[in-house]
This record gives sequence, C-alpha cells and structure tokens, in this order.
Amino acid sequence: MLSSLLLLIALCSPAELFHATTPLVTGADDQYVFVTGFDGVLWRIDRASGGNVPIAFEPVPIGELSSDGTTVWLVTQGQIRAVPVNGGASRFVANGTRPRSDGQYVYWIADGRVQRMRIDGGAIEDVAAGSWSDLALTSDAVYLLGNGEVARAAKTGGELTPLLFASPDLRSFVRNADGTIGAVTVRDTGRSTVIELVQFDPLRTTTKTVNRSLRLATAGAIITADQRTFVVVGGQSGAFSVFGELIGEYADGSEWHSETGLVSLIAAGDDGIYVLKRGGDMVIERLCAPAVRRRRF
Repeated sequence: MLSSLLLLIALCSPAELFHATTPLVTGADDQYVFVTGFDGVLWRIDRASGGNVPIAFEPVPIGELSSDGTTVWLVTQGQIRAVPVNGGASRFVANGTRPRSDGQYVYWIADGRVQRMRIDGGAIEDVAAGSWSDLALTSDAVYLLGNGEVARAAKTGGELTPLLFASPDLRSFVRNADGTIGAVTVRDTGRSTVIELVQFDPLRTTTKTVNRSLRLATAGAIITADQRTFVVVGGQSGAFSVFGELIGEYADGSEWHSETGLVSLIAAGDDGIYVLKRGGDMVIERLCAPAVRRRRF
C-alpha cells in the first residue's frame, strides 16, 4: 500500500486543466481528456502534460463524447460523428446516442435498440432489441442498462443474459481498470444516501453511505487497477442542488472525502483523478488522492 501511494504521489500533480463559462461535455481515454462547450470546439487535453489543443469544430453543440484512443465519437442532435484523436473534420456514422468503441466496432443505441458498425464503415448490424438507455463494452460482451435492469449480450448479438432486475435506483455503469463492468445504484432513505457498487461475475456488492439525504441523487464510479475506488455523488438537499462530493477508498478500506462542487467524474488512474467542477466557471481539475485531507463519514 505504501509503495502504491508513493507511486501515485510521484505521478500525480494537482492542476486546473480547463476553464469555461458554459456547461461542458467531457470524455476520456487512457491518454487524453476531451471537452467541448456550447461553441462547438472540441478540445484534447493531454493527461501527461496538461496541454490542450482544439482538434475539431462542430456547428451544432456536441452532446456526448467517448474515445477508443484512436477516434473520438461524438453526438450532435442525434447524429453520431467520428473525429480522429489527432484532429480533423468529422464524418457521419449513424443516427443514435451513447457511442462506445472497442477499436474494431462502434456500438450505439437507436430507438432503444443496440446496433454496431465497423469503425471504418460498412453495414449496420443489430445487437440487442429492447428499450436500453446506456451501454458498456468488455473484451467479449456488451452490457446494457435501462428500465431498472442490467443485461449482457455477446458483441455479435443473440440471447440476452439478465444480470440485475427491477432496480429503480440504477444510475450508471462502474468502470473497472481490468476491463470488467459493474453498476451503480443510489437510494435516498430520507436520512442518508446509500450508494451500492454492484459487480458481476461473480456477483458482489459494496455499500457506501453519505450521511445526508439527497433527492434525485446521481453517482458515477471508477475502480482503478490497484483497487482504489472513486465515487462522485450529488443531488438535491431540500430546495438546494448539492454538487457532487468525491468519495475515495483505498484497497485497505480507509476512506476520504474531497471538497464538494463536482459535477462529474471523468477518469481516474495513477496519474490522478479527473473531475468536472462547478464554481465561478466550469473547470476540469486533476486531483491527487493522497493530498486530500482524510476524514470519516
């Protein structure tokens, strides 16, 4: 554990990486963070140097971003478009939302169905019917989330395997550094907010509790290769919006909280924790876990 923390201290340097006066849409891969605002300019931020460069412009604001390390997949007014990570003009891919790519195929959701296409073009293939709202990829499967359920399908399609049923508290997928997928549920008890990280294969659940009632709570989570867990949770407390608080947990179970004011969790790894923060401006920051003051729930 000590060697892991020393490595993180050596590799991570806290920094403010990007400022904007309008809401931002973000995405990330292992090397870059991508960000855009209402002006339609797509920026690439180097996770190693912190430098940023514009790589594309869309005349219509971008609503979603993801990257497979080679291509940035973006959504504008229901159209999925592709931009090389090194910059250039975008090209139309298909109509849909939630684009995710494994480097060979790009997958998306169109009218609740999951479809895919080779990244260099070709015929559109159906993967899974239904009313899905989100998807995530592993090396051999597609994970689907919608209507309080999680299911798994082969990348080529076929029969769905149900994994989680009738959970109205489902919020998002958990991203694990080993390539596996889990899910986040958030439940307001009236006195506290209970966050569950559900992992599949084998099925196991980790529970975290925030001692504050949050209505309309949201959460996102990342679990890194050395089993450090990062969760951002936010919602409404009374009549006020509560912007997210970062909860960190080390492999030995020790925990800490960072300052509030976080909108979303973008990425996490040995180089730091990348978050979108709301203050006077919208800011992308790189946080470093050991530098955050420890305290108990």
